[in-house]
Parts: sequence; C-alpha cells; structure tokens
Amino acid sequence: MHNLAQSFIDAIYERYANSTLGRQELEGELLTELPGALFLRKDIEAHRVDKAPDLTRIVVAIDPATTSNENSDESGIVVVGVSRGHFYVLADLSIKATPEKLCRRAIEAYEEYQADAIVVEANQGGDTWKTIINGINPSVNAKSVHASRSKTARAEPVAARFEQGKAHIVGSPMVALEDQLCNYVPGLTRESPDRLDALVWAITELDGATLPNLKIDVDSGYRGANLWI
Repeated sequence: MHNLAQSFIDAIYERYANSTLGRQELEGELLTELPGALFLRKDIEAHRVDKAPDLTRIVVAIDPATTSNENSDESGIVVVGVSRGHFYVLADLSIKATPEKLCRRAIEAYEEYQADAIVVEANQGGDTWKTIINGINPSVNAKSVHASRSKTARAEPVAARFEQGKAHIVGSPMVALEDQLCNYVPGLTRESPDRLDALVWAITELDGATLPNLKIDVDSGYRGANLWI
C-alpha cells in the first residue's frame, strides 16, 4: 500500500475495517470455511444487518465457566432478540470473571437492552446462578436451563437459522463470537465454545419453532406434507 494515497487508504479502511472482507484483504488473515463446521462465514456475512427492527422479546444468555481463576475459560454472555421469526444478535459480552462479576455484567445487559429474561445454563452450579442474580437484583427474571443433549445436537437447529437467513449479527462483526462459531467442528473442536453455547441458549429460548429432536433421514422415503413412500 506504500504507493497509494493516504486518503484512498483511509477510505478503504473506513468502508471495510472490522468486516470479514477487511480482515482478509486488509489484515491478511486467511478466513476459510472449515470442513464440517456447523456455522459458515458466508451465511453470517450474507445476513448481517446494520440495525435490528422492533423486537418482541430479548434475552441475555449465560454459559458460565466451571471455574473462575486466571486459567479458566471465558463465560459466554450473549444478547439476542426476536422479531417475526428472525433472530438478532445484539451483543457478545463474554468475559473471564468471578461468578458475582459475571452475574453483574449479565444484569447490566438485562437492564441496558430491556430484556425479558436472563437464561443461565445450570449444569454446573445448578440454581446457584439464579440465587446470585436474584441476590443482586430480585426483580430480574432469571431462568435456569439444563443441557440434556450433546452440544452438537443443541447447536444444529441454531446453525440452520443462520443458513436459512433467519439469524443476523447486528452491526459490526463480533469477531470473537463469529470466529468461535465458524471454527467449531463437531467431534474435532477441543476448546470450550462458551460464546457459541450462550448464543445457542439464547436463540433456543426465543425460537418456539425449533424442533431439536427432529431428525431427517434421506433414505427413509419421507417426501414432506406427511407423505411417505
């Protein structure tokens, strides 16, 4: 870029900085689709929106880490709203923090986005999370959810919403969240996908049409409209 006018460089960065295209073309990152990944960058990028419409419900979802020391994983905190069957990812506020700080941050998001509920994955800690949240602010609507199925089974219907164009990242790329989504390959990914888990809990809570136990067997002869051959 040394032979380009600074005004041109500034204009290019203004237009493409922090976008997937900008990360590839300006920063030289290699962002390719991973074979077997549930979430694809092309789907996320194609359906990104600058602004969310009026939302009928908003939730803050928490996927807490199992520990809270300097070597712990981050805890996922993601804010999602819904309107007319479309889901809008408003914020990724994931942090590494103590349980109290984690809950305080979620409550701040609950208040800032005027959310309807805080949804907490309670496999680790049970209702302790609800107790901490309500101890800080008794007026918060806190709900515990439990993972009874595999991570992949929970994530598949949410990934389908992105592929269908019904899930949208709002505003500038949420780089850490989007990288975690697109780098998650079932059976291969070892790192804890905390942000992904929080997103999945949020959209699952809002998506009354999600059928997580539905399996489609292409060899079964099903042709739709309840017709079998």
